[in-house]
Amino acid sequence: LGDGIRRDDGLLDVCVFDPVSLTDVLRISWRLMFQNFTADSAMTYFRGREITIETDPPLPAQADGELIGTSPFTAIVEPLAARLLVPHCHINRQ
Repeated sequence: LGDGIRRDDGLLDVCVFDPVSLTDVLRISWRLMFQNFTADSAMTYFRGREITIETDPPLPAQADGELIGTSPFTAIVEPLAARLLVPHCHINRQ
C-alpha cells in the first residue's frame, strides 16, 4: 500500500486509514483500486522496526486473519525470524 515498500528492508510499513466522511471513504477506495498512494488527509503512513498500536477504547486485533488479543499491541520486525521453503525453480536459458 505505497511506494518504496520492500519486504526485505527490515522495516514494517503501516498505513492508517482515518476517513471522517463518505467522500473520504470513496476517495480512499478509488485510490486503492488504482494504486494511487499520493498524500491524502485521510491516510497516514508510518515506518519502523517497532510500532505500537493504541486505541481508545481497546479494540480486537488480528494478524494474518487470526485474533491476537486487543489493543494496545506492539509489532516488532525480527530479521531472519521466519524460514520459508520454496520449490527449486529451473530456468531455461537459451
